[in-house]
Order: sequence, then C-alpha cells, then structure tokens
Amino acid sequence: DSLSFPTPLSQVIKHGGVLMASFAERRYRKPGRGVFQSLDDGASWVQMDGFPPNTSVHALAVIDDAVYAATGDLQGLGGMGIYRSIDQQQWEQIGLEKQWLKSLLPSADGTLFVGAVESGVFESQHDGTSWVPRSDGLRNWNPTALTVDASGRLFGLTLRSLFKHDESSGAWISYGLPERTAPPTPFSFTSLRDGTIVLPGMGGLLF
Repeated sequence: DSLSFPTPLSQVIKHGGVLMASFAERRYRKPGRGVFQSLDDGASWVQMDGFPPNTSVHALAVIDDAVYAATGDLQGLGGMGIYRSIDQQQWEQIGLEKQWLKSLLPSADGTLFVGAVESGVFESQHDGTSWVPRSDGLRNWNPTALTVDASGRLFGLTLRSLFKHDESSGAWISYGLPERTAPPTPFSFTSLRDGTIVLPGMGGLLF
C-alpha cells in the first residue's frame, strides 16, 4: 500500500528495524487511518490490526520493547485512549478509555506523559496501564504538545501558553506566549540541547 492518503500523516518512527506511520484526523473531518508498518524501509506498507476503523493516532512513542499510540477523536465519538503493541504486529487498548489524546511523551526513566483534550496531562509509571492526573496549574486543559529538555525539565504547550512543570510543587507554571502566536494552534514544539524552546507561531519559529 502507498501512504498517499487524504488523511494527514502525524508521525513516523523506527523501532527494531520496523517503520511505523500514524495517521490522524486534522482538518475537513477526514477520518484517521490508525498505524501502518513497513518491513522494507518504506517500499511497502501494511495497516496494523487492533484499532477501530477510522481511528486517529496523533502520536507514537517507544519504551523498551513496547510501542505506544495516543488516539484522537473517532469521528465525533471521543477519543479511544492509549494503545500498546509489544509484538509490532497488533495493538491493544490499555488505558485512558474515551480520552481524546493530542500528545505523548516518554521520559528517560520510562515514565509516559500524555496530553488529553479538556482533561489536561496524565502520567503513567506502569507501562500505560494506570494513570495519574498531573494538571495542577494548567489553566487551559488542552495540551497540544509535550517535550522535555536536556536537563529533564518537562514543558507543555496549550493553545494560549507555554508551561513548565515544577517538580518541587508538582504544578505547572505559565510562561505565556508572544502576542503573534494567538490564535493559531501550535501542535508541536521542541527543546534544543542548550535548553532553548522552539515553537511555531504566526510569524514563523519562536525561540
């Protein structure tokens, strides 16, 4: 199969020599396509089993031998939560049922963080099977992206502000955003090795 679909490609990862590509509904209500895999470096693709039809997958993450998928809206029916594949063949739903997830971040110690629409940030230290809310201080509960810098500091991006997670208090601290970043929706950002945070805005990249 080709990957020339009308549904936007959300992420591509490589794990154990296998390429995986996820597809998520974005604009114009195009349905998602779940996750495809390639065993020949992208020459051919096969859709993986385990997701309901038209499932949007917004993010993929690898911890040890497991791959995790954050699912989004299923054509207006709400999200499908977190899925996991341990054999790179099939997927199973393991937690956060009915949550519409926008972001997924693994940390160096194996902790998983997810950002859920209207529910904030959740953390799992148990392979995604149980989750704890981590949204104190997060004023806008629509985190579209999460990242961690070289020193291990956790950052979250919402539609209106950049937040840093304070380890001592367990709360999020708002850094705000420049005026020109509203009202666009920044879906991703990154941290550079020197600690600089880079995110997209109306005027281009912001540092």
